[in-house]
Amino acid sequence: MKFLIVILALLIGNFSIAQNRKELLKEIHTFENETYTSTKYKTNLLELKLILTNYFTNIDYVFQSYNGSSFVFSKRIKLTCRRDGNKKMYGSSYQECFGSLYVTIDLINNIDSTIQIEISTRTASINEPFSEPFSSQQLIVLGNYKFNETKLYKYLHHHFKEEELKIPKELITKIETYNIKQKDDTKKLIAGRDY
Repeated sequence: MKFLIVILALLIGNFSIAQNRKELLKEIHTFENETYTSTKYKTNLLELKLILTNYFTNIDYVFQSYNGSSFVFSKRIKLTCRRDGNKKMYGSSYQECFGSLYVTIDLINNIDSTIQIEISTRTASINEPFSEPFSSQQLIVLGNYKFNETKLYKYLHHHFKEEELKIPKELITKIETYNIKQKDDTKKLIAGRDY
């Protein structure tokens, strides 16, 4: 009986440490996202267009358009599509199809001549490989191609602010307290690797 209690105590201790790590990482990422999305950049549209074009060219995106308040970039991607056929005769069929991922960067001009950025993505223009005609309700795109918005925000922040994002002292104190409790170096939260 004592053996079971000891094992249970160890499991609960490990679980609480893991939860603490997850909670800390979540708190760090929430702080980063809130800071990046609310940051205002003191720049002009031409400079911003050059920086964005440079960033997206490096990750194989193509500049599509600018309509005065937003830039649109696109990339051709592979998707897996499922077409639900007649359940009795055909069943479902799966094939690789191609589509375009569009990244829209909306510019919010502020009174103090700064620009704030909002990022949105959508998948469209799916070229289906099926030989029979289909309706859009029959074609289901599986999986999700995710654009890393945080990476773009970090790139812009580093370029315009020319410094790394500063984490508040209270959060650094929490991280240091957590790291002191850890015996193994791989479990510690390290700047540059974990946040």
